[in-house]
Amino acid sequence: MSTCSTSLCETIPSGEPKHHYQMSNDTRNAISISQYLREHAGDPAVKDFLPRLKDHLLRRIKNLEYDGDETPFSEAEHASIKFVKHELYQHKVLRVNYTTYDLRCEQDSLNPCTHANIMLLSRDDSEEGHPYWYARIIGIFHARVIHESSLDPISMDFLWVRWYGIASGKSGWKARCLPRVGFIEDGVDSLSAFGFLDPMEVI
Repeated sequence: MSTCSTSLCETIPSGEPKHHYQMSNDTRNAISISQYLREHAGDPAVKDFLPRLKDHLLRRIKNLEYDGDETPFSEAEHASIKFVKHELYQHKVLRVNYTTYDLRCEQDSLNPCTHANIMLLSRDDSEEGHPYWYARIIGIFHARVIHESSLDPISMDFLWVRWYGIASGKSGWKARCLPRVGFIEDGVDSLSAFGFLDPMEVI
């Protein structure tokens, strides 16, 4: 389920090339988490949405290495993180800065409507593992969360994504064929099909 919208009102603050990404910190496009989950009950994309989002944010708060958010936290740890007003704030655009092969500074503008495909370094260390993971952005958000590690609310940016999987078949230099990707089927494993991502991971 896409959160694509061209009517969102937001302001993106000016940034510097040394910052990996830019996105708005506007709070005008607030989404009530409980209402949103009620309205989309039965959609595979929102299955275990809240506990999985808390897993993702807790890993970052605790400065644990990203592993694809495969390790869940306990219910007690989930209870330690709360959302201010129980809201998320939706955004239209994520801008990612990068350096080109000829050492120029460039910027990609990503959004769930027209430029949603992204890639990041794989965490699969096996010999057969592909070097990159691929995903499609279905939502760009930030949340203000309360956690015992901070006296003040913590503002955290994140992407809601649908993951691509590498299709079977030969690929690479010897096969003279690029790898093919396709959406992980939500009917087979909806918990692997959708997830959350720190914008810092996007390359």
